[in-house]
Amino acid sequence: MFLGSLIMKNVNEIIADDVDPYKQPQDKTVSQELRNSLIRKLDVIFQEIPVAEKEHMYAAVQTLEWMKRFIHLPVDKFISRFMNPVDARPSCPLNSVSDELEHFAQVLCTAKKIQPVLIEALYMFSVQTRLDEDDFDIEAETGAFISAATEQIALIRMFINGIPLKKLTAVSLHTYIWQPAAPGGVEDWFIIYKTTWRKIFDAKWNEWTRYRKRESIKQTIIQLLGTDEPPQLANRPWETLREEQNFHHDISMGFLKVFFSTLFLGIARPLKIILIEGEFYQRENKLEYTDSYNELNHLAQRIKEFEQKLEADGSIGIFFEQAKVETVQTIQSRTKIETLIRSLDSEAGILTAQFCGTARSLMALLKGILSPVRDKRYDTLANISMIEGHQNHLFQQKLKTTLDKISQSYEILKELELIETPLPQ
Repeated sequence: MFLGSLIMKNVNEIIADDVDPYKQPQDKTVSQELRNSLIRKLDVIFQEIPVAEKEHMYAAVQTLEWMKRFIHLPVDKFISRFMNPVDARPSCPLNSVSDELEHFAQVLCTAKKIQPVLIEALYMFSVQTRLDEDDFDIEAETGAFISAATEQIALIRMFINGIPLKKLTAVSLHTYIWQPAAPGGVEDWFIIYKTTWRKIFDAKWNEWTRYRKRESIKQTIIQLLGTDEPPQLANRPWETLREEQNFHHDISMGFLKVFFSTLFLGIARPLKIILIEGEFYQRENKLEYTDSYNELNHLAQRIKEFEQKLEADGSIGIFFEQAKVETVQTIQSRTKIETLIRSLDSEAGILTAQFCGTARSLMALLKGILSPVRDKRYDTLANISMIEGHQNHLFQQKLKTTLDKISQSYEILKELELIETPLPQ
């Protein structure tokens, strides 16, 4: 693909303009129909590539394949066959190197012309990690590499023209009709090219759909909480590091933090009233409600403790502070930070899963309590119409609001669970 981006640069530009999901309008609905239309555009682009460009690319792929065969020539093995007498030039019997000669002739007698654009592609690919360095002059470095490579290629060409490899191989094999076999193996390059582009599109589509889903969830959170921006953890020490580290549960943990510091304060009272005054028909419902209520309060404390660990002097934050001031980050330090991030992600995943489990239980219990129809599994309360006396109607409205807020929070976290899980590489 890197080679194609240089030799068929215009094709890359057309694909970037017409097929990139990120170029779609923000109000464009994510759908299978949209995906299919972009795939059809990709197929049309492939069909409209000019024949001359395909031939140019095919020649480059052939040359690249020849270079791969060239660098695997058994040079050391061939040289080791030569004896080096004190009073004579190094020599060896011709028939003792027939296999090596045939190998050399198969490659060198089918040599391809190496275009500068191919040399440039190989060099650019090898220095990708240096492109962002301030003192790295890509044009000067590329020019110097191409110049040096051209000189070496000229020497190879001189060797090919000066040594009768085909004749030497024929003699060593005792046959005058020997000919080097035509190299193959790259005839399917266009199929591979199209397949690779399709994989790139699929990966980008998946990233884009997750991005759109994430943005949609953020808006849902804003509406639920009545804030201007989605909530975040107060301390996010991974953002202060020179080398980027991703904490995948940033949104869900920020939401849980604000859920317990704001929303929960509004719904805790009706939940507690049910716990204290509610007369459950079924003992199992009473036990489950008590466990769920206690678990919710326990989770509130664990979210606080999670955030406290991230403070500069916290049990986790202190390691990030140390890494931040290091002039050069050691392998041990980097490994330590990566381990901490994975540990935080794991803990956050457990907290989120526990909240969802507790929320599912409370949702089922509250639906049963508020339902006018009695259920064998989740029943109502014997005194549901008497709690809070003459304000019972208002109480039941608050209980419905509580159920709604827990349900909305549950749905948000379940959707976040899908998009915060890293995609397989």
